Amino acid sequence: MTTSEKEAKHPRAGDVEGTSDGSRKLLGIGVLLAAGFWVLESAIHAFIFYEGNFLQELVPRDTHEFWMRVLVCALLAAFGVYAQSAVNRIRNADRKHLALQRKLEGKLTHLLSDYVHICPNCKNIRAEDGHWDPIETYIQEEPGIDLTHSLCPECMVRLYPRE
Repeated sequence: MTTSEKEAKHPRAGDVEGTSDGSRKLLGIGVLLAAGFWVLESAIHAFIFYEGNFLQELVPRDTHEFWMRVLVCALLAAFGVYAQSAVNRIRNADRKHLALQRKLEGKLTHLLSDYVHICPNCKNIRAEDGHWDPIETYIQEEPGIDLTHSLCPECMVRLYPRE
């Protein structure tokens, strides 16, 4: 089992859905956008609408304004959480896809290595290093195969006909 397969099955402690701390960018961006919105909204009320000074507008006196800002900030942070979970799902799917691809490549390589490439004309066999050997040499070098001589029925009739 490769390291990436182990990480996909067993995420490290402290990880969010199998990702490292460095990949929590979208969550951080959502929180940063929420804080930026709050500051921008305070600046607009202080410098454009002249409703008070900037520091007073950071915590608005109007409860409707306060809860509207809280709601928008919560939505921005929730969007960051949702976006990060979507990225995590995509990364996990990519890890699984790569693991499956490696597994299939290994099986295909194993399957193809079981085939013996033989020339249909001269009956030479291609070795693993790419050169071609006569079939007799290949069979003699193959472990577990011993050769003996024997004639097939057709050759027996052709070579030794009964008169």
